[in-house]
Amino acid sequence: MSFIKRLFCKHDYEFVRNIHGDEVNNVGGRRSWWRCRKCGKRIARDELRSDDK
Repeated sequence: MSFIKRLFCKHDYEFVRNIHGDEVNNVGGRRSWWRCRKCGKRIARDELRSDDK
């Protein structure tokens, strides 16, 4: 996916997984990974997501 497409994408993020253990330190204290359904951009967020579905 091109940088320009990601730049103008109206992101629709979906939950990927929670971050645990030492990995939290590697991503600046963030607790979960999220990915845009449209362009694939990934971000880390502060909140944990429950495993209940």
